[in-house]
Amino acid sequence: MKSCRLPLSLLCLAICCWLSGCQRDEEIVHYQVARLETARPEPMKEAVRLLGAIVPHDDQLWFFKIVGPDAAVAALAEPFETLIKSVRFKDKGEPPIAWDLPAGWEQHPGVKQQRSGIVVETFATIKIKSEGEPLELAVSKAGGDVLGNVNRWRGQIGLRELSKEQLAAETKSVEVAGAKTTLVNVLGVRLGGAPRAARKAAEAGPKIQWKLPGGWTEVDPTVPFALRQLAVSKNTLVTISSVGGGLALNINRWRGQAKLPPLQADKLQAAMLQLKLAQGEASYVDIENTQNDKAPRILGVILPDEAGADWIIKMTGTREEVASEKANFEAFAKSLRFEKQ
Repeated sequence: MKSCRLPLSLLCLAICCWLSGCQRDEEIVHYQVARLETARPEPMKEAVRLLGAIVPHDDQLWFFKIVGPDAAVAALAEPFETLIKSVRFKDKGEPPIAWDLPAGWEQHPGVKQQRSGIVVETFATIKIKSEGEPLELAVSKAGGDVLGNVNRWRGQIGLRELSKEQLAAETKSVEVAGAKTTLVNVLGVRLGGAPRAARKAAEAGPKIQWKLPGGWTEVDPTVPFALRQLAVSKNTLVTISSVGGGLALNINRWRGQAKLPPLQADKLQAAMLQLKLAQGEASYVDIENTQNDKAPRILGVILPDEAGADWIIKMTGTREEVASEKANFEAFAKSLRFEKQ
């Protein structure tokens, strides 16, 4: 019987195929592996209490607010209300408002902060000694309505919005300087300062699609409550957020940022345009202070959402840069698609 001997070259080839798992006529199979997302850690929930007062005067609302650990802030409810009841206004001279400080409370000048081209200003800051972290009472003023601002505060600590009918039952009214003042005392949680509507949208992970204009780039959000942020230039940016409060509150807040007075309901409607987006009709405003070259120009689109919040697409920047990018902003807004995961 003859032995079967393979040539050395064929023998080596057979061994290599065997070692490498080579199979004859094997097909190459392509697998599509899903991209793994790194899960974000669940934020720590810290119980916080909010004491607030909204004092109306001359078509403006004055805000007094303390937020901090529940026990520490709850202990301040009585002296806080005493301070609010002492508020008085001056028709002439500075400062336009005054109050009596409780013992141990120290008043400091307001602070101006530059946030992406917008100056955010508090009228005064009152320091309050506490066993734990120092507490501050911030005093500021703006336009809007009482219900919208109460709901804005509630959203900042994870509480549901109130209806107009629920407002009286959930707040307290006192007379201050001849005007009905609303006092707020509520317990919530602090989750990175994001309002409830924006946090819910972020947790749900909405898929936002767009067509990006040339020269625009997406960057990590630095503006409070922004879900997505786009850099248009050094001094101009676009943000996308999901917030409550309604048209009047948001538009008058933007007017305040542009150093303009708030508008009443009839004039507010006249200042709004309609912009047809992929997912419905949106309200559109162009806010420009022609008397103040340093004030930012703001383009804002507000798209109602079935969940109860509004999608806000906002451009903020210098007057010249916003003017040159206005057409791109409108095209960008029209290209947006919001899809639930």
